[in-house]
Amino acid sequence: GGGLPLLNLYDISTFNDQFSKLDIQIALLPHGTGKTTGLIFQEKFAYLIDCHEIPEDAVQKLRDLNLKCLIIDCLQPADHPSHLTIEKSFQYLEMIRPERGVLIHMNHDILHTELEKMANERFSYPVSPAFDGLKIQV
Repeated sequence: GGGLPLLNLYDISTFNDQFSKLDIQIALLPHGTGKTTGLIFQEKFAYLIDCHEIPEDAVQKLRDLNLKCLIIDCLQPADHPSHLTIEKSFQYLEMIRPERGVLIHMNHDILHTELEKMANERFSYPVSPAFDGLKIQV
């Protein structure tokens, strides 16, 4: 990716009590040479961005939850070291099978309308690109 942000880093495990009170689960996901955090809310909704892979155990867990909505990284058609391609995103959606899929974190290599058409042709349930101002109710 681009430049590195200046951040104060905290060990996420120190927040386990707060996450459990809010019914939020964490999934560590590969992002380039590091890890990023995917979030699962109340076992209904998952937010998985900034990843180039979803480990098999996480895929199985997400499938078993019967998610109402999965928001998933979907950067571009071509391979990228830190993000899911369109095809990989689609494959994970097919494996996890949420009631609804939302594609996020796209770059400018594909038009929104083109990605929406690809999703409509591939899936029998709603899968669409996210857009600014989108509101999702689960």
